[in-house]
This record gives sequence, structure tokens and C-alpha cells, in this order.
Amino acid sequence: MSRRQALVAACVVLLAGATATLRLRRQFIAAFFGDAPPGAAPSLPRPGAPSDPVATVGRMRVVLLDGLAAGVARGLPTFNALCAEGLDLVVDVGFPSVSLPAQHVLWTGLLQQQSGVLYRREGLPAPPSGSLPARLPSRAVAESHAEISASFGFSEPPVAGASAEIFVAHAQEAVAGDRPLVFVHVLRIDDAGHRRGAASPEYREAAVWADGLLAGLLASDRGHGKGGTRWLVLSDHGHLERGGHGGEEDEVRLVRACVAGDLPFALLARREGRVHLVDLHRLLADSLGLEAAPGAAGRPLGAALSFPAPDVTLPRPGGLRWLLAIAIALIGCAIALKSDRQRSALPWWLPIAYVSVVLSRGWPSLSHSMIYPPQGRAMTTGALPGLVVLAVAAAWALRRRPLRAVVGSQLLPALAFAAAALVLCGGFEAPFGRPPLMPIWTAQASLLLQLCTSAMLVLSLVALSFALRPGFDPPGTAGASGTPAAAGPRDPDR
Repeated sequence: MSRRQALVAACVVLLAGATATLRLRRQFIAAFFGDAPPGAAPSLPRPGAPSDPVATVGRMRVVLLDGLAAGVARGLPTFNALCAEGLDLVVDVGFPSVSLPAQHVLWTGLLQQQSGVLYRREGLPAPPSGSLPARLPSRAVAESHAEISASFGFSEPPVAGASAEIFVAHAQEAVAGDRPLVFVHVLRIDDAGHRRGAASPEYREAAVWADGLLAGLLASDRGHGKGGTRWLVLSDHGHLERGGHGGEEDEVRLVRACVAGDLPFALLARREGRVHLVDLHRLLADSLGLEAAPGAAGRPLGAALSFPAPDVTLPRPGGLRWLLAIAIALIGCAIALKSDRQRSALPWWLPIAYVSVVLSRGWPSLSHSMIYPPQGRAMTTGALPGLVVLAVAAAWALRRRPLRAVVGSQLLPALAFAAAALVLCGGFEAPFGRPPLMPIWTAQASLLLQLCTSAMLVLSLVALSFALRPGFDPPGTAGASGTPAAAGPRDPDR
């Protein structure tokens, strides 16, 4: 095989590698949306002395303003008035910050990592064991997506309003009724967040409409202000300014909640505080006179306010994963340096591409839409400055060094960092039924896999352009120092 033929063969191998990496990334993303095996409960701190639960009430009314960011919630007058009457809470909804898993936490008291319901978007096939709505007379009213509420066993099947007027009428009727538990699910804020982002006028208009609905629901409650009803108004996640949720960012994971109605003076004296969503499950169970679901990690509200434990429920890579990831990254970079020791051969394109994506598209997280599409076009276009640098560096290097040295120096670090990110997020465990969902590292793995795919395509095209160039004589085999062996006189017949 001639050197030119070997160069063409290497192009084919690079194209095959790009195809394999693209397929790997597709499978990696598809693995996000499966359920995981149940895990261990988090270690939430508790006081040494027992904390008294809140008193049982005759009726509990829960209003979920889906997708409402905490900053926008603080500008809603009815929401503010209710919080001033009772408790104004910051609630950590856990990770991932997705609607159905968050409701699963609220109704079962099990964190996402406990139950294994991590990033489920479809309704559950049957109500989960211990779900509060399935244990007493209850009713749900949903503006849309009734399959979410229907997953938790409400004794009266959820009603989804065909129009805003019908939804409001059903919600007011349910709140005014006698069932111990009524749940109202408002979704237009989340819809506006996905379409336009949390900084848009449409998002704020939807939030104002929901605040007006809340005022009407409070007015419909015959027991409100008379000790007969306790209210919990909250969100299940926020939205980024550009739109999106699912990640670990404070603006999507920390939401506002208000609790009002027949609360102990010791709690009312505190007024504000930070709790976890599992603690609100305990509040609901205590309010309804039920035992918390088996395995529920939530604490009495007084204990939760005394020990907020910020971020304690976020999953993190273990020490063994960190050691393995660091070893992979270091070994990959060492091999790359050995393959070509020229300073000009360092993979400058990789940090340029990464920074370019961050500056043009935003920080990669599960809240960002660019992480999910199988083709990854948004990340590729964002990385174009770095890919151009790669093309120029590879073309310059191929005039002086063999392709294997160029590929080793330019591609191996990216592959090593992608493999390290996969280790940290559990990507290599996905074939065994464990979704690769980890704050920071899942999104980083998606981006780095896409950069590897794009880099292989660029290197193959640059190499092919040299192979097809008339009169081009590829460099010979590199010596131990990483530089081409000295060439003898050119054979005119070659």
C-alpha cells in the first residue's frame, strides 16, 4: 500500500470513528430517559430532640405553578400576600429538575435517586407505592398534561381543562369541595418558558394570569382564614432566562413555596427558610393525618427549617470515579504529547472550541436544549472557531509529520476528556440500566462527544484533501522523537 493509499485508508477510519462516536452519543442521550434501580436515601440532618409535626387539618389545597422561577414569583401580589400570611420558603426540588419526577418526590417523599424516577416524561403505568393521593379522597385538576397527575392515584381522575375558562371553573369547584386533598396543576407558565424563556414578556404574562387564578381559588375556599384549610403553593422547577430546565442550576432547582393556614406560632415566627421537596411531602402527610410514605426522607417542617442542608441531595461522583476519570485524562494527554512533541502540535483547538460554545450558546447543562439533539448541530456551529483552528493546524502539520502523529496530538486529548466525563456521569453504566445523570458531568460528556465527532470529520477532510492533491508526497514514518525520518532523494518514478 502506498503512502497516499494509507492516507485515504486513514480518512476512512476517521470517518468510521466519527460515525461510531455519533452513534455512541445518541445512545448516551437516549439513556437519560429510563428509570433507574432504587437507590439509598440521602442523609438529611435532623435535630437531636424530636420536632413536633404540624397539626392535622380538614382540607389540604396544593397549587403547583409549573415552571415558575423564584425571581418572577416574588413579583406576584397574591403569591406574596399568601407568603406573608404563612411561611415563605425556598425549596430544593432535587435533580434532575423535571416535572413528573418532582411530583413523584412531592407525593411519595422519595428523592429521584431513591425511587429511580429520574427523567421520566411519560406517565407512570400505576400509582407508586405510598403515594399520598391514593390513600384518601382526593381530586386533581390540570390545565393540560393530565397524565402527570393521573400517575399518582387521585381517587377522582384528573380533569384537564379544554379551555382556560373550563379549567378555572373546575379548579374553583374542586377547591370549594369537601375532599381532604385537592391538587391544581397550572402549566401555562412552563409552556411559555419553553417557547420564549423566563426573561420574555409571555412568561411574565402567564405568571400574572396564574397569580390571578390563585386569587380566585383562595376566594373559592370557604375554610380559608378560618382554620379549616391549609394551602401549599409552589413550583416544581424554574426556567433559565433563555428557557429550559432539568439541570442543577439554582435558578431552575430552587423554587419558591408558600404554606399558609393553621400553622404553629413557632413556625410562623420564622417566616422564611429553605427546605427540600421531600420535607414538603412530610408536611402534606402530617397535614392530612397520614404516615409518610415508607422510606421517605422528609423531616418535620420545624426540623427542616433548622437544618436546611443546602445541596445535600445533589448526586455527586464517588472517589473511585474521580480517580479513574483523572487517570484516563492524564494517560490520554501523555500519549498525545508523546506522539508529537512539537509545541505547535498541541490541541489548541479544543479549549477554543469549548470556550466558543460556552460564549455563543451558554454553559452546558441538562437545562440547555443544545445537549439533547442527536445531531448536535448547535454545539458544532458554536465550536466552529475551534474547528477552523483544528483544520489549519492539521493542514500545517501534515506537511511535516505523518497523519498518526497529527491525529494523536489533536484528537487523543478530546477523546480522553470525553471518556473521563462519561466515567464521572456513569455513562459506561447506561447499558446496565442506570441512566447517566449527574450534575455538570452529563452535559459535559454530551458536548465533548460532539466535539470528538466534529474533530474526526475535520481531520478526515483535511487528510483527504492532501491525499487527492496532485504531487503531494506524504511524510514518512515518524521516529522515536515524533519527527519524520530524514528523506532520501526523491524517486522520480514514485
